[in-house]
Amino acid sequence: MIKNFFKIIMYIATFLAAGAVAVFLVVKIVNIDKTGEVPQLEGKSLIEAKELLNKRKLFLKIEGRENHPEVRADHIIKQNIMPGEEVFVGSEIGVFVSKGPEMYTMPSFEGQDLRDAKLTLINLGIKIRKITWVHSDTVEKGWIIAQRPLPGNIESNEINFLVSLGQIGRASCRERV
Repeated sequence: MIKNFFKIIMYIATFLAAGAVAVFLVVKIVNIDKTGEVPQLEGKSLIEAKELLNKRKLFLKIEGRENHPEVRADHIIKQNIMPGEEVFVGSEIGVFVSKGPEMYTMPSFEGQDLRDAKLTLINLGIKIRKITWVHSDTVEKGWIIAQRPLPGNIESNEINFLVSLGQIGRASCRERV
């Protein structure tokens, strides 16, 4: 019985020693115990960032995408671990990626009453940047002659108008009523 007890103790000790050797080898082969320095990723494209992290055996994790007025689409806005910090090899570095500037669909306001256009702009979240008033022999007072930017998809949420004052020295139909 004592022989069996010692055999069991020897098997357990051998098993523990073999396990310790296996863990040691895995750590050394896989480099789990090594650390790497986090590179600067902000402003880099996703491809550049992945290459930089792969060289250091780190991984990229996209934590979100958002519009940014200055950072081009598919470029990194910010990272969750600061550049220069030490992390374990195999760690994920979280980043937020730009979708580029926010795009607005600008409708055409030319030939419309300025008051009606203002209501539409409020609903669209577009601001009037500047209104320039000029006399016109062909366009009634208060009606939009031209706009900038032109209709279509734009990056800004501001618009400029050229609006008629009507004919010089003549009252418009609207003023008479």
